Amino acid sequence: MNLMIKLAATLLLYWLSSAAFAVTQQQYEHYLFLQKQLAEHPAETLPDIESFHQRLRRYDEQAKIMAASLHLDACMQLTKPGCALVQAKELLSFQSLNQKQRLELLRLSGHIAFEVKDFAYSTEQTRAWLALATSINQALLKDNAPVTEPEHGATSNQTLITAAAFAKTLSLQAYGYYQLQRYTEAIDSAQQAIAHEQNESRYLLLLSLYQQVEDLPAENKTLQTITSLYPEQTRYWERLASTWQLLGQPEQALSTLGSAYKSGLLSSQGRIRYAQLLLQQGAPARAAHILESHQDQLESSKFWRPLLLQAYLTSFQRQKALNLISTLPNKQRSELKLKGQLAYSLGQWQEAARLLGQQAEKEPGNPYWRLLQGISLYEQKRYSMASSVFESLRNSQYKSTAGQWLQQISYLQNRS
Repeated sequence: MNLMIKLAATLLLYWLSSAAFAVTQQQYEHYLFLQKQLAEHPAETLPDIESFHQRLRRYDEQAKIMAASLHLDACMQLTKPGCALVQAKELLSFQSLNQKQRLELLRLSGHIAFEVKDFAYSTEQTRAWLALATSINQALLKDNAPVTEPEHGATSNQTLITAAAFAKTLSLQAYGYYQLQRYTEAIDSAQQAIAHEQNESRYLLLLSLYQQVEDLPAENKTLQTITSLYPEQTRYWERLASTWQLLGQPEQALSTLGSAYKSGLLSSQGRIRYAQLLLQQGAPARAAHILESHQDQLESSKFWRPLLLQAYLTSFQRQKALNLISTLPNKQRSELKLKGQLAYSLGQWQEAARLLGQQAEKEPGNPYWRLLQGISLYEQKRYSMASSVFESLRNSQYKSTAGQWLQQISYLQNRS
């Protein structure tokens, strides 16, 4: 409510500068007395202000404005947004308000309505603010008015409403549309807000909206912009890499994580993901190096040991693979997949192909076992069967590595 209290105080100052002398001396003195009491004893003074407001409803518009403004101030100070919204709506009904008063009231009522979850009214008020502010600026531009930054974007007869003020109102409007699940309009408002003034929170809102409408290309493009604007933020690099993967561009994902890694910007989870991508893109030695270099930070992850073992096996670092397997409990080493990997590490290719084939049947959704099975068959010079296994990986995450093995087999077969 702090922002709203400041807005209400600003509104009262505007009103006093133009309307205080349009009421009777007695009314004005009573107003000043209640204003002083409100500052000292707000809760106790509210009933007297309500009574004062009710009495002045019988008088002219300036008296009504004075009473409603005081009542609004009381509601704001006592953190009664519902009460404040009622007074703001009454004030907006008066025709004698000047443009700067109306503009501040529209802004204030938009904020209050959002707080009380009346999102439809909030967006209605922001639309009215934007229309009035645009009209004011168009008129002032004809007179070459200077651009200044008055408090809360208020305007006078000499100053233009700033881009920052437009951006704040458009942001509020975007949040309102978001709550109403009017995502297309929310996206438009957020984009306009960013066009007026960029900041991180507005980009995050836009990202959230793109996720709601499942517009992955737009989310990716926005993440590219955010990453360039806020390169020190780890989460944006990792989110950008994820969108590249979802768009079917693993090379771009790998490049993104690689750049972040070189700059020391990846989290532990990001390093794990980087190692996974390196494995999938046929760089197991590099993956092993990443996982070894950050063992202290990564070994608590359930993915670290399996990934490191996979990196050792696929980069033919068999002794390291054997050493890693030897650290596992006996029960775990007796499992089919570990027995297959152990045979692979020992170069027992026939046994490895048999065990890994069984594991592949047991876990058909994991192409890693077929990759190791294919390599085991290759090492036995059973090229036709190895090719068949590698061909089955064409549409998997290991398609790059499988392609390399198929090229090697083709070369050997052609040479012979």
